[in-house]
Amino acid sequence: MTITEAAAKIKSQSFNEELAIPLPQASSSEIPDAFIKNLICRFGSPKGILTDQGTSFLSKLMKSIATKFRINQY
Repeated sequence: MTITEAAAKIKSQSFNEELAIPLPQASSSEIPDAFIKNLICRFGSPKGILTDQGTSFLSKLMKSIATKFRINQY
C-alpha cells in the first residue's frame, strides 16, 4: 500500500488489480480503517503487506490489525 496526496493506493501482487481509496487525511486512524473496509472485507486477509515506513503504517493500530488477521508486515 502506498500513499499519495489524496488517496491510499493498494496493489495486489497475486492478481492484477489496483485500488485507489480517497482519504481526507492519510492519518494513523484512517489508513487502518480503509485497509479493513476496502481490502480485507472485499478480498479477505492478505498473507503480507509491503509498505513504506510511514507512521500511519507503523502505528499500534495497524500492527494490531496485522497481528489479529495474521498479516506479515514488510
